[in-house]
Amino acid sequence: MLPFWARIETLWLLFVPLVALIFALLQALAPNDLWYHVRAGELAVLAGKLPTTNMMSTGVPLDKPFYYQSWLSEIALYLTVTKFGLSGLQLLRAFVLLAAFVFSISSALRWTKHEDLASSSSARATMLGCLWAFLLLSNNIDLRPQTFSVILCALWVWLLLDFWKNPRIGPGIALCAVSGLWANTHGAFVLAPASIAVLSFAQLFFGRTRAFALGVTAVAASVVTLVNPHGIKLYIYLSSLSNDAISQKYIQEWRSPGFDEWHSILFWVSPLILAVSWRIAKPAKTCFPWLAPIALTWVMGARDQRAMIWFALFTAPLLSLLLAHIIPAPKPAPVPRAAQLINAVLLVFLCVSPLLFLPQVKVDLPWPDSFKSRFARTPQHIFSGDPDLLLERTSATSAVEWWHKNPEQADAKVWTDMVCGSFMTWSTRPQLEGDKAVLPLCDPRIELFPESFWEDYVKLSSGPKGAGAKLLQEGYTQALVDIETQEGLVSELKREKWTNVAHNGSTMLFIAPQPSLR
Repeated sequence: MLPFWARIETLWLLFVPLVALIFALLQALAPNDLWYHVRAGELAVLAGKLPTTNMMSTGVPLDKPFYYQSWLSEIALYLTVTKFGLSGLQLLRAFVLLAAFVFSISSALRWTKHEDLASSSSARATMLGCLWAFLLLSNNIDLRPQTFSVILCALWVWLLLDFWKNPRIGPGIALCAVSGLWANTHGAFVLAPASIAVLSFAQLFFGRTRAFALGVTAVAASVVTLVNPHGIKLYIYLSSLSNDAISQKYIQEWRSPGFDEWHSILFWVSPLILAVSWRIAKPAKTCFPWLAPIALTWVMGARDQRAMIWFALFTAPLLSLLLAHIIPAPKPAPVPRAAQLINAVLLVFLCVSPLLFLPQVKVDLPWPDSFKSRFARTPQHIFSGDPDLLLERTSATSAVEWWHKNPEQADAKVWTDMVCGSFMTWSTRPQLEGDKAVLPLCDPRIELFPESFWEDYVKLSSGPKGAGAKLLQEGYTQALVDIETQEGLVSELKREKWTNVAHNGSTMLFIAPQPSLR
């Protein structure tokens, strides 16, 4: 038997995890849902208790109640950035994605082994099944609490598949532990008790013994999720959030996937891919119950495109199994020594290649301008020692540096773009700037603000005539805007003689004209 380093199967299996790792290392840290969660983690650690009010943005009172459900993720993000900086956040996301696909590959391999399929065809099939999953979720890997949900979901699938095949006390306890951890990490935890419950119901038609064990574990997992700071109110909050009309109206990922992006198209055709593969593979009838959680996650993804991730992770092992039935196993043949050495060299190359994309290394590589333009420079007074090519271009770093160099301007009332506001919740917070801290108008916590606020925000962003005068009338003497999503407002501010004092990436900071110039 060949050692693992000489097998072509090893290369197949490593391909997707390493691609996911490199892909994550190359992606910028988007400010959208990252920084207000980091700030929430800081508030929790500094106060020794979870925050319960707004505390970050001035569009509503700072003492307005707000529900911080993902507290464990928020603390983890805060501790990561304070201990390891932006580079630590980048590595955290990359290794979480790597670990998630390691679990997915392990799930698929265990299932194909249970079906006594050849390891050579299983390796290639697993690579293809997990590559499909990676493509489906690759547009939704921004760093935020959902990132932790990705690895917890992959771990849940890994444990659930094992427990489904052979119900035992150990895996059952592990499932309950994961569901409890997940409930304090991200709102997608509801998938844990829901998926095992529908699997239990489906299993009724294929063996009542396993159905009973699955049902008992589903109840136990549901009870464990109540061990959180909010108890049963957590479910009430998530129900209201998932049906929040404001979020569904203004946030794209809360809407159903369309046909304008290839990720969404892939999602819609995935049931056809599964059906055709099932028809050709003709797997054992015992595989049918797993279609229940797949159907559940597909409905979730059809409703909210952000949930396509869970569909991908639940489907990857089954798709790999089906492909393993279809892909013919090569005839056993001796592998020449030269081929073994080539496989070993390729293995070393694959394992070493991610080192080129580490934050401290990739910044010195000769990237094209089109790649560099995706990033904002790293403000050293906030992230000391971190290189460039980490923050996304929508991070208002120039504005933050301008306020830092002009503290007398920090008392101004600033109208802010929502995404810029997220970055400001961390970069201009009171702990950094003292009494001169600049608080944003709003941030991506859509449900915190009333719909009337967002209606005015969208209208002003379009740049109606007199937008600058309206801002002045409401007391705003500065405006931090995104030139890609608020092009109309940018044009109107320029027409009304507002001065651009800071510009980077897609963000611009304007200050109002002096009274004598108006």
